[in-house]
This record gives sequence, C-alpha cells and structure tokens, in this order.
Amino acid sequence: MSGIGGIAAAGLAAPFFFYLSNLGIRQSLLGLMLVYSAIAVPFAIWTLYAATEQVPHDLEEAAALEGARPRQVFQTITLPLIAPTLAVAGFLAFLVAWSEYALAWALISAPQQITLAMALYGMRTASQVSWSLLSATALLVAIPVLVLFYGLGARAIDGLSFGVTRE
Repeated sequence: MSGIGGIAAAGLAAPFFFYLSNLGIRQSLLGLMLVYSAIAVPFAIWTLYAATEQVPHDLEEAAALEGARPRQVFQTITLPLIAPTLAVAGFLAFLVAWSEYALAWALISAPQQITLAMALYGMRTASQVSWSLLSATALLVAIPVLVLFYGLGARAIDGLSFGVTRE
C-alpha cells in the first residue's frame, strides 16, 4: 500500500494542490482527509466488489424466496460474509492515511496542521535528533495501528484473502 508514497505521490500532488486551493481548503486537515478518501475509496470498492462476487447467489436467492427484502438479504447474508474483507479494506485505508506524509507535505505547510507522520519525518531530518522525542512520537504513530489490527483480530486475518474462496 505504499504506492501513494514516493513517485506516485509526486504525480498526485499537483492536481490535488490546485483542486484544494480552488476549494479554499488546501491548508486544512479536511482537505487532506478528502485526498486520502479519494485514494482509498477506489481500492475499497474494487476489493469489496471482488468479495461480493464470491458470495453464493443461492444463499441470497433462498433468502429472497423466504420473503426477505433486498436490505434484509444484504444485512443477514451478504454483509456477514464480506465482513472480513470489509475489515481489511478499512484497515488498509486507515494505514495509508495514517502513515502517508508525501502528499501531506505538498498540501500543508502550516506547522499547527501537520500530521504525526509529518512530525516524525521532520524529526528524523533535523540536525540535532532528540532520540527520546523521536521514539515517543514513533510510539504514538504505531499504537493506533497496533490497537486497530489486534482489535480486528481474526476478521483481519480471514479477510486477507480479499474475497478469494477456499476450496
């Protein structure tokens, strides 16, 4: 998922810079959230599409024949079966937004708006590195990711197949 970092981020920086400038939200975390959403949503859609294609249509048809409405079919049949893939897609989208800094550097220059990943990178390149502050910030960056990953638990591990069925 580091595909938006490095060279790819440089290619996306200019269009997002001009677009967010025209909207007047370039120097805000709201603009950064919109950028990360624009990157994560297509990935999540394709991942969830693959997962929903793997749901046996017989189960959905059987529920419909029993009188379930389309919403009930989705809630009782489809959603529980795609929940692991949904968890992984959400986790990966969070991970990309949480750890990405290249686009953030291009879009935000106000010191009060920087993200933790930007602060961590900025500390690394400082002439005098305060290792205790750098370590504490690295821990602040890592803890939410670890809590989320362990909170997802078995669902995250099951969802790593991205909709591929086991035979």
